[in-house]
Amino acid sequence: MANFPLIERVERFLKSLKWSYNYDAEDEVFYTGCALNESFRSCNIVIDVQDDMILCYAFLPIEVPQDRRGDVTVFLMRANWGMRAGTFEMDLNDGEVRFRTYVVCPEGEALPPDEVLSCMLSVPPGMIETYGEALKQVIDGKMDPIDAVRYAERDLDSDEEDEGNPHAHA
Repeated sequence: MANFPLIERVERFLKSLKWSYNYDAEDEVFYTGCALNESFRSCNIVIDVQDDMILCYAFLPIEVPQDRRGDVTVFLMRANWGMRAGTFEMDLNDGEVRFRTYVVCPEGEALPPDEVLSCMLSVPPGMIETYGEALKQVIDGKMDPIDAVRYAERDLDSDEEDEGNPHAHA
């Protein structure tokens, strides 16, 4: 059952950003994408409006080969450790990799403000940019997954030491 106020809220937000998107009314899903600065250059974004939440997925434009999925799984699980605003996922059947975040929107409560929707939409591509180059190195077999996470988090570590929280990344 559709949550029409929530669908309308997401659509108004995307229009306010002047983002191009497509909406699939049958599945209640918005399709869009964004350019990235790092190794993957772009990602597809799916915004899935549920009855009581909005899920946002950023899909990497790759499929991890079967023989690399073990190392990529280790990389993704280590990258996920301590994340507060989302998580990497991989479909072990086909090697699809995505980053997921969400906003809970209980029926009868206020619709999420722009700041919340902006965070939901910007965190997935941001995490792909943060971890993308290291992930690509693991996929290509050029870097150990443990070293790759350390490499990806090198800038995060110095910021977190300043704040005194070793697991405070998004």
